[in-house]
Amino acid sequence: MDFSIPEDLKQIQLLVRRFVVDELQPLEQTVEQEHDFPHDVRRPLLKRAMDLGIRQMGVSKEHGGSEIGALGQVLASEEMGWVSEAINYGILAGEQDVLTIATKEQREKYFLPALYGNREGCTAWSEPDAAGDAAGIKTRAVKKGKFWILNGTKHFITRADQSDFAIVSAITGPDKPKSDRFTQFIIDFENPGFNRESYQPMMGRFGLKSWELSLQNCIVPEENVLGEIGGGLRRQLARFGMGRLMLGARMVGSAQRALEMSKRYAKQRDTFGEPLANRQAIQWMLVDMGMSIHAARMMTYHAAWEIDQATGSRSAQMRQAMVKLYTTKMACSVIDKAMQIHGGMGYSKMLPLERMYRDARLYRIAEGPDEMMNHVIARYMLEIE
Repeated sequence: MDFSIPEDLKQIQLLVRRFVVDELQPLEQTVEQEHDFPHDVRRPLLKRAMDLGIRQMGVSKEHGGSEIGALGQVLASEEMGWVSEAINYGILAGEQDVLTIATKEQREKYFLPALYGNREGCTAWSEPDAAGDAAGIKTRAVKKGKFWILNGTKHFITRADQSDFAIVSAITGPDKPKSDRFTQFIIDFENPGFNRESYQPMMGRFGLKSWELSLQNCIVPEENVLGEIGGGLRRQLARFGMGRLMLGARMVGSAQRALEMSKRYAKQRDTFGEPLANRQAIQWMLVDMGMSIHAARMMTYHAAWEIDQATGSRSAQMRQAMVKLYTTKMACSVIDKAMQIHGGMGYSKMLPLERMYRDARLYRIAEGPDEMMNHVIARYMLEIE
C-alpha cells in the first residue's frame, strides 16, 4: 500500500491552508464576539472559495466541480478544521450531493444558486423526539392532488435564519418499511405555514445559529419533491456517512492546531526557572496528544482511501462511523489537554482553545451521538440487521 499523498492533492491541501490562515482565521474573533457571520462579510469569501475551487470540491465536473475524490476532500476538510466551525460551515457547500438527484429545474432554481452563494439553503431532518434516530421523525406529508400538505416540527436546524429554502424530510408512506417511508421536499421559507419558531442558543459555534421550525398545513407543489418518493432515508443515511468522514477530518485539523499551540507555549513559558517543555508531565501530555492525532488521521485517511477504491459500501460505512466516534472523542481530549498546558490562558477567551473545545464538544452528540455510533459499528461488525 502506498501511504504517500499524491502531489496534486498536496497542492490542494496547501491552497486550502493558505486560504484558512490568511483569510479566514483573522475573522474568528469578530464572528465569535458578535455571534454572527454576516452575509456582507461572508459573500466575498464564498466567491474567493469558488475561485480557488474549494467550495465545489465535492461537486461533479458536470456542475463545475473538480471531483477530487474522498481523500482530496478529507485533506481540504482537515485544513478547514483550523478555523472555527461557524466560519468553515459558512464557507463549505453543504448540499453538494443533491445536484445529482435534483431535477434540472430544481438545480437551476435552488442548488446551483446556493452553490455560488446567491441563495441559501438548510437541511431540516432532526425533530424534538428524533434527533439521534433518523427514522423516528413524525412530520407527515399527505398528497392532495398536485400538492403535498406537511405538518410537523423540526429543531436544531442550522442556519435557518440565513436560508431562504430548506430540504425538509417527512413521512409519506407510514405503512411501508422504514427504508421506503420518508421523502424530502424543497420548501421556500416564504411558503405559508412554514415558520421559524424560535432561536435555540448553543454552548458553542457562535455565529452559527440553530432554530426550531414548524410546518402547519404547509402546501408544497409536487415538483418540489427531491429525489424519488420514499427514498429520503436512504439518501440521508448515505449523506451522514460522508458528513461524518469530513467532520472527522475537521476534528483532526482542530486537534492539530491545539497541539501546535501547546508545543509553542511549552517552549516559551518558564515555570520555576525552566521551560514547561522540560517538565515530564507536559511532555507526556504532548506525546498522548500527538499519538492520538496520528491515529485519528490515519483512520480518516484510510476510510477516504477505501471510498475512492470502492472496496465495499458496508465496510466504508462502518469505517465512517468509526472515524466519527474516534475523532470527536480525540479532539475533545486533545483540546482539553491543550487548555491544561496553557493554564489560565487556556481557559480565557484571549486564546481560541476554549472556543475550540466548545465547538468540538457538540460533535460527540450531533451527526450521531457516541452511543449510537457504538451501536452502528457493532451492527456492522456482527452483521446484525
